[in-house]
Amino acid sequence: MQALGVKPRLKDRVMLAGERRTFQQAPVIVTHSKMVASEICENYGVEAARVRTIYPPVDATRFFPLASAERLAARERLGLDSGLVYFLFPSMGHFRKGLDIALSAFGRLKGTAARLLVAGRPADG
Repeated sequence: MQALGVKPRLKDRVMLAGERRTFQQAPVIVTHSKMVASEICENYGVEAARVRTIYPPVDATRFFPLASAERLAARERLGLDSGLVYFLFPSMGHFRKGLDIALSAFGRLKGTAARLLVAGRPADG
């Protein structure tokens, strides 16, 4: 809510109070990113020593670097220009994930052969 600039309603405040109690009572809290760990510490007053970050695993049998010829074939199948560098922005909450920042950065890449691909749901605006 803070990242979105949304003022909490009554039901939000009740939920946040419950989360605060849960976080305060938990001996260890596991997060999936340093950003979430930082938010829990800052917003709920949790000591950093009680927070652990474990990044989501990657299925290396499904996601792995392709050989050059395979990469070119994949680009062709997907309709991607072989002369461009592509950056992938996977997200379901674009504003919260910083799409506006990524778009601003790409707006400054004048003359650079790069494109930003947004995946997850259609970008607003």
